[in-house]
Amino acid sequence: MDVVRKSIGVLIIIFIGIPVLFGVIWAVGVTRAVVSPEFLSDLPQEIIQKIPAMIDEVLAEVDREDMVTDPNERAWVKAVANAKTSPRELLGQIGLTDWMQNELSVKFQQMGKMLRGEIPLEPMTLNLRPLKTALRHEAIKAYLVDILKNLPPCDETQKEEWAAASANPRPLEDLPACRPAELDLETSALAINFVREHEIEEIPDEVNIFKTNHRFHRGLDFMHSITAVTYLLFLIPAFFILLAALIGGTGKSGILRWMAIPTFIGGISAYALSSVVKHAIPWSMALEPEARLYAHGHSITQFEHLVATKAAGVWDLVIGHILKGVNSTAGIVCVVAIVLYALSYLVISESQSQPTQQPQQPQQPQPPAPQTPVKPEEKTEQ
Repeated sequence: MDVVRKSIGVLIIIFIGIPVLFGVIWAVGVTRAVVSPEFLSDLPQEIIQKIPAMIDEVLAEVDREDMVTDPNERAWVKAVANAKTSPRELLGQIGLTDWMQNELSVKFQQMGKMLRGEIPLEPMTLNLRPLKTALRHEAIKAYLVDILKNLPPCDETQKEEWAAASANPRPLEDLPACRPAELDLETSALAINFVREHEIEEIPDEVNIFKTNHRFHRGLDFMHSITAVTYLLFLIPAFFILLAALIGGTGKSGILRWMAIPTFIGGISAYALSSVVKHAIPWSMALEPEARLYAHGHSITQFEHLVATKAAGVWDLVIGHILKGVNSTAGIVCVVAIVLYALSYLVISESQSQPTQQPQQPQQPQPPAPQTPVKPEEKTEQ
């Protein structure tokens, strides 16, 4: 009977307790990370600061012959790299850098304060009109003309393709990597601008970040509120682990150990998977371009692969912050398991707490004491 109980307890732990605990650790950890003010306010500012440096790194890598081998693609990238104005300088000229570092950063900071409960929660919109104005800046047209000047002259076939592109604009990557006639440079730049204008028109003027009809007089700390709710999910695996411990454990110390061991296994396995994912992201970015496919099944270009590789630092920031929440949650679970296991040695079971009583031995009948016979002389004297 004891073997049957233990077997049932083990099956509950293996197939229900540990898997549910593992999933709850990841759910709570990811939720804690995503709703934290740092993720919504500090992280975007770090990404904004990394973008200009990332663009410079991409253009610096283009000089290596093995990075981009496609002739048409390499000619375009080299023309961009040899332009008089660097992408970092262009972002400053059109005002995009200033917009990201000021208005965009201020909105993220305000969002973080509202999530921390430092200021009242109120409707917030992000003004995208400065972004659209920056993308229509005349400096972009001059920049495109400068890029076209760095391309080799077009042959007759390529001139026809450029003429067709002027009537029916195409994306930059679909155009031949050559320089049209000097008089057609501005016309070609306008054709490229026309394609970009359609994309700019699709950008809304404003984006609602928070939308509410009520204003809270005091700050509402969403981070702690949502985290507190997610912690209630731990009641589910705790119920199954406790049930298994009550079925398979013996005594208070046995029940505590039955609860501690699967809890520790669930926590350490969640932490181990988090470490594997953290190291797998950079490894996946280093794969060959042919091995990395889009969802629709087409291989990415070598330049896109280069950009994705350099963007791995941005992904490291995002994934690292999310995994940090998982690791801290798994660490708390492991500490709870260690405490439970330590308590199992401090708890004295009821059988040990009762004083031991020795069984009473039945008393053996004692033989009568021998009587000393009285001599006759002693009797007469008396």
